[in-house]
Amino acid sequence: MADVLKDYYDTGNDSIAGISATTTIWAQSFIASSGYDLSRIDILAHRTGSPGAITVAIRAIDGDDKPTGANLVSGSFDGDTMGNGSGAETWVQCDMSSPYSLTNGVKYAICVYGASVGASDNISWWFADPGAYANGTIIRSTDSGAAWKVFADYDAMFRTYGSSGGGGLSIPIVQYYNKQLGG
Repeated sequence: MADVLKDYYDTGNDSIAGISATTTIWAQSFIASSGYDLSRIDILAHRTGSPGAITVAIRAIDGDDKPTGANLVSGSFDGDTMGNGSGAETWVQCDMSSPYSLTNGVKYAICVYGASVGASDNISWWFADPGAYANGTIIRSTDSGAAWKVFADYDAMFRTYGSSGGGGLSIPIVQYYNKQLGG
């Protein structure tokens, strides 16, 4: 079965979230609109210089709307092949390492970061200021995910793709909720 567009926010891009330090992670939260097997995430971005491999990952969201825990699934793309410079933004496709079952109605975070980025070799993820996406917001960490800041009025450009199915609780989600409930 072919993958289809599932969740997205892709209009109104007018600002950029720079990923120019190896400790910087930008994230966009979203609520899965159905149960599906996530296979791909696209982001609207451009590069400066040669940023190398860029990781796009899914993480759980805590009660404060901040990413928590390890990556549930991730993929990467070669940042050196994307459009270079402002005005060269394009939708960059990132295939996940394997399909991951998202649960209808559960909030997740799309996290984007790079291991080789720097001041002159970086990427910029486009977002809307203000954003109109009702099911999430943009979030940033400057210390590799130890602390996060929520920017409630902004929304990054993203598209998720997958196939129908999924929707069952995956093991990390069950563990997270059991922990919250004292189990």
